[in-house]
Amino acid sequence: MNERILDVALDELLGGKGPAPDLAERVLERARRPRRPWGALAAAAACLAVCVWVVRPEATPAAEEGWRWAAPSEVWRGVAPTRTEIFQTAAGRVGVMMGQVLRHSRDGRDPWRELELRGAAGPPLVRGEEVSFVATAPDGRKQWVTFDLALPGERARVDLGLAAGDLDEARAWDFGGAIHVLLSMRDGRLLFTRSEDGGRSWAKPRFVVEKQRSGSPPALFRTSRGLHVISVDLDSKWVHRISADGGREWSSDPSVPFDPVWSAPGFVRGAQAEGRLHVVYVTWDGGMAHLIHASSADEGRTWSPGRRVARSKSLAESYRRSFDVVAAGSTVALVYEGPDGPLALSRDGGASWKPLPAWAAGGSEEFFPSVWLNPDATLRIASMVPWGRDKTVLLARFHGPPPALDVEKELAAVIEGHSDVRRLAELGEVLLPRLRRALAEAVDPAAKARLEALLRRIRQGWPDADEPPDWWPAVRK
Repeated sequence: MNERILDVALDELLGGKGPAPDLAERVLERARRPRRPWGALAAAAACLAVCVWVVRPEATPAAEEGWRWAAPSEVWRGVAPTRTEIFQTAAGRVGVMMGQVLRHSRDGRDPWRELELRGAAGPPLVRGEEVSFVATAPDGRKQWVTFDLALPGERARVDLGLAAGDLDEARAWDFGGAIHVLLSMRDGRLLFTRSEDGGRSWAKPRFVVEKQRSGSPPALFRTSRGLHVISVDLDSKWVHRISADGGREWSSDPSVPFDPVWSAPGFVRGAQAEGRLHVVYVTWDGGMAHLIHASSADEGRTWSPGRRVARSKSLAESYRRSFDVVAAGSTVALVYEGPDGPLALSRDGGASWKPLPAWAAGGSEEFFPSVWLNPDATLRIASMVPWGRDKTVLLARFHGPPPALDVEKELAAVIEGHSDVRRLAELGEVLLPRLRRALAEAVDPAAKARLEALLRRIRQGWPDADEPPDWWPAVRK
């Protein structure tokens, strides 16, 4: 038995709020006894079951009451891409990057249009209706590429002054109107550059870390102390670099996230909101990947103890591009790959967490997930789900308040045949009770037949000839 993990699990379940404050210590003492090891495990398992039963989850914030997942929208289907990156523009347009392709929609539903992205090497930076990212040109030069989705089309390509080396991934941040970019090279180098004029010109790239763990995109923050980079080196040790002059010179800082309960970090992501720095990192124990959250409220001088917020066995196999963290206001959202995913959510700045299962996962495991958090705390996620033998479907979903609908007007439009199958799926939860009542009240045989056909159309509304997949909305019931 791994006593360390059991100790953390008991603390997470009880949290000082259980019926007996000393229960965790009593169970651990029982588990430490050498006789009959299976008895210790049984006692621990029984306690965990009791704890799950008696400890009530945190209350849902009032602003979230009644929120739900909207019906999923199919963005794409085929062989799975290497990653997905979902985003939303100021005007509400929704896009999903898939490697060298961008699919975008006016409102996150059909139709989705496609744009080719030549050499894209990282998630986008969204400013207004402009979407920008770092790309590698055919001759190896690194470029800053900008698309305008209001047009849409490629608007500009600007060289970053870096030609040598293979780029693994680049991430960009907008701090006070200045664009900051970290470039993770495949040989372990981490470079930094910035633009003060919206991407038209760039400072000379500077080294931040000579040898970080390959494929580990770091976290970048800005505080009154300067710019902070949190990364992991080749020995799985924390790296904290600070620049007080906008990125020209970097120095080491000894203050790093640390907790003796968890082993060395593997990969890290970061987010910043309301003066608090958040990091989520992956560590491993017993073949399981554990996602640990830590935060700093004093500009990176000290960090809270690491706390496990999720775990995943599949993440241990493909962790590098399979989790991310975002923050806005007091909301922190962690998206990750695994059967218990794809989302863990905190509405109190990381103090407490709860799972937020996908609305229509249907038992299918999701992979390559990504998340976008809006200032009003609504969420958008994109993830892949299996379809057929060797293909996948990319879904985009929205979590927030249900749309305001004129039910009778929508019902009339549906009955008259003015709503297609996708619209029926989206409105199904709202309209089905009213449709069933209309069917029960129908007297005219022709009207009754139309309503019955309409209900069949909704229940069997998958627009292809094959059977609907597991993730198709619950309106089929």
